[in-house]
Amino acid sequence: MLSLFFSMFYFSINAGSMISTFISPIFRSQPCLGQDSCYPLAFGIPAILMILATCLFMAGSFWYKKPPPKENIFAEVARAIGRAIINKFHSGTSKEHWLDNYMDTHVCEKDLKCLDLRKQTRNKRACQKKVFIDDVKSLLRVLIMFLPVPMFWALYDQQGSIWLIQGIQMDCRLSGNLLLLPDQVQTLNAVLILVFIPLFQVIVYPIAAKCIKLTPLRKMVAGGLLASLSFLVTGFVQLSVNETLPTLPASDEAFVSVWNQLDDCSVKATFPGHNPFNVAPNITTTDNRKTGESSMHLKAPSGTKTWTVPIQLSYTGCSNDKFQNLPNVFNAKLETTKIYYVAISPNGIYQGKSDPSKPTQGTGEFSLG
Repeated sequence: MLSLFFSMFYFSINAGSMISTFISPIFRSQPCLGQDSCYPLAFGIPAILMILATCLFMAGSFWYKKPPPKENIFAEVARAIGRAIINKFHSGTSKEHWLDNYMDTHVCEKDLKCLDLRKQTRNKRACQKKVFIDDVKSLLRVLIMFLPVPMFWALYDQQGSIWLIQGIQMDCRLSGNLLLLPDQVQTLNAVLILVFIPLFQVIVYPIAAKCIKLTPLRKMVAGGLLASLSFLVTGFVQLSVNETLPTLPASDEAFVSVWNQLDDCSVKATFPGHNPFNVAPNITTTDNRKTGESSMHLKAPSGTKTWTVPIQLSYTGCSNDKFQNLPNVFNAKLETTKIYYVAISPNGIYQGKSDPSKPTQGTGEFSLG
C-alpha cells in the first residue's frame, strides 16, 4: 500500500513537471516588453501557481494533526556519536561496534528515559539508550547506502544545464516545421516517468519478483547502472555533436561563409589562392567536420590585423534578369579572429559578422550582426 501511495504521489508530481517543462519554454520564446523573448511570462506564471498551491496547502492546515515537538533528534544523534567517539579514545577495551563505547559513561539510574522505559516494561535491566544506540547503528548503515545518492542527483540535474547546452548545439527540428526547443527536452523525463510508473508496478516488478527478491537497494543499484549508461550514451552523442561545431579562427585567421539568398540561382565563389566552389540556392557554407563542409578559412597577410579580400562571383541558372545585375566582385573587409558571412540577395550583396560567444547584454537571441 505504501509503495502504491508513493507511486501515485510521484506520478502526480511528474504530471505537473511534464506540463510545466513543455509550456514554460513556449512562454519564454514569445516576444514581450520590447524583447524577442519573455522570461517574465515564463517565470511569472509558475510563480503565481506556486503561490496558489502554497495557499491551498495552508488552507488545509486546520485539519492537520500537529503533535508538539518533543526533542531535537538530530542533536541527540550528534551527541551520541560525539560521546561514543570520545569514549572510544579513552577506552582500553575493544567493542563490537564503535558506537557501543557510548555506554561506557551512561548511567541508566540518572536517565529519565531509561527510568520511564523500566517502568513501562517492568524490566529493571531495560535501557532506553541501548535501544537508541541500536537505532543510530541502523541509521549509519542506511546512510552508507545513500552515499552515492548526492552524486546521482548532481549528475541527474545536468539535464537542466550541460544537457541543455548539448541540445542547443544540435538540430532541434523533428520534421518539417515541427521544432522541439532545447529546454523542452526535459519534458521527456516526466513523460517517461508517467509511462514507467504503471508499467513497472503492473508488469516489470511482478515479473522480476518471480525471479529475484526485489529490495529497495537492488532497485537503486539497477537504476544507478541505467543512469550510468545514459551518460555513456550522452558522451557518444557529444562526440558526434563536436564534429558539427565550427572551428574558431586562429589569431592570424578569419573565416568567411558565403550565403546564397537567391531562390533560383547558383553562385560560384572564388577566393584568391583558393579553388572556386558553388553555393546552391538558399544555402550557406558552414563548418561541419562530419560532412566535410567548410567555410573559407583565410590567413591574414603577415603583420596585419585587417585586410580586404576580393571575392569573384558568378551566377548560373538565374531566371530573373535583375539577378544578372549583381556585382561579380565583392571586396570583403576582414579582421583576424573574426567570423564573417557574405550574403548574396536579390537586392545586392552585404557583409555581416557572426559572434560565437555567449551574449552578455541585449536580447541575446541572435548571433548574426
